[in-house]
Amino acid sequence: MTDEFEKNVPDVKEENQTEATLNIQDETVQDNLTLDETVQDNPMPDEAAQAETEMEEPKKTKTGLIVAIVAIVAILGACAGVFLPKYLHVSKADKARQEKNYELAIEEYSLAKGFLSSEEKQQETYLEYAAACSEQGSYDDMLAILEKVDEKHDARSIYVDSAKDCISKKQYVNATKILSALPSMTGVEDLWKACGLGFVAGGDYDKAITVLKRLSDSESANYLSYSQAKLDIKDKKYESAVRNLNTAGGILDSKDLIISTYYDWGKSIISSNPTLAKQYFIKAGDYQDAGEMVTACDFQMAENLLNVGNYNEALATYKTLPSDFSYRGITVGSRISLLNNASSLINAVGTWKATSNYIESRNIWRYNGSWDNWYIDETDPSQKVVISISMNSNGTFDLKGTVSFYRFTNYSSLSRYCNATMTSRNFKANNITSMPSSFDIGSNATLTYSSGAFNLKYSVRDDYSSNFYNLYNSTVKYGNHAS
Repeated sequence: MTDEFEKNVPDVKEENQTEATLNIQDETVQDNLTLDETVQDNPMPDEAAQAETEMEEPKKTKTGLIVAIVAIVAILGACAGVFLPKYLHVSKADKARQEKNYELAIEEYSLAKGFLSSEEKQQETYLEYAAACSEQGSYDDMLAILEKVDEKHDARSIYVDSAKDCISKKQYVNATKILSALPSMTGVEDLWKACGLGFVAGGDYDKAITVLKRLSDSESANYLSYSQAKLDIKDKKYESAVRNLNTAGGILDSKDLIISTYYDWGKSIISSNPTLAKQYFIKAGDYQDAGEMVTACDFQMAENLLNVGNYNEALATYKTLPSDFSYRGITVGSRISLLNNASSLINAVGTWKATSNYIESRNIWRYNGSWDNWYIDETDPSQKVVISISMNSNGTFDLKGTVSFYRFTNYSSLSRYCNATMTSRNFKANNITSMPSSFDIGSNATLTYSSGAFNLKYSVRDDYSSNFYNLYNSTVKYGNHAS
């Protein structure tokens, strides 16, 4: 116990000694403070200034250090505020790109613009996104994305591969849309040609023409002519169709189309121009009923003559054809029979000029019937009958005619005051098959037809006074016929 206690004694003494020392130091400090206060109350001028300077210098150094630390912290904070969000956007974009969430990646790269190659990564993402759209067949989306790719990044392979993919699927519209986005045709002429020929094979000739016009090789030129011909045939532009088919180089069925086009061309004009139509049917050879249509053209020539009133020529043409030939429900034999039966009508058609006339103005005394007169018996060929006929669908005819003649309308004892005037009257007869023997041309006149001539009689009584009356008489024979 004693030993242990003794061992601990120095510690106690030391502690006490230390405490004593502290007390002594405290007193010394206190004395120094008192002394300092005394000095401060009565300082020496130089010593006071020096002491003040010595006290301020540590303060300034400490303050500067604090300001520097605060500035550095502020700068670091500012940098963190600027760059940390962009770093996070890039990181998020990279992850989205790896997960093929391209839209999010593109958006995040945009928010990080100017940081860690974000623009370059965004362009690369555009290319990856476009390729993915192409693989999915979303070509419109692909094209929209590729429009955002700058000139520094080559997207040509995506365009070309996508176009090839469309062509393999016969999606020629998409293929041409993709190819059109390329700056030039260089190196992709074969793809354009594949699209053009594909459109031809599918019967889409408008699009084929648009594509094939871009190309300059001879095969494309042949298909271009063929496509134009097909549209011409559709629009019934037969002349242009034949011209284009003749320059199509014999591709596909172009040679057969030339024959069928001539046939269709002939049918389209047989009514209006049977002479030319006949030439086209001859060129059509043995296509369908082209041989019969050649005869039909001759028949139509006769029909056209019939319709314009050239009946004798029509009859002569009908007689050159087989009597049993039929076209549009009409036989040659029936037309010949009809015209033979209507020969009197046909022969009357034309102009008949006066060959004799007697035109008189007679003044008669009522009481004994004595009279005086003026007359014209010299034939005036300006008096005439004009006849025309038209055939109806039922095989009958309508006749129209005009007759002109001189007549007096007064009497005078002086011949210079008694002059005849020209008068015209119209007449008609409908649904007839032969020439009528007489026609109604109005009051006081008759017109008859017999023995191959027309005869007119006109007579009017003028009771102008209680002692006299006048008679105005005209008789005219029209025997000079010009058909």
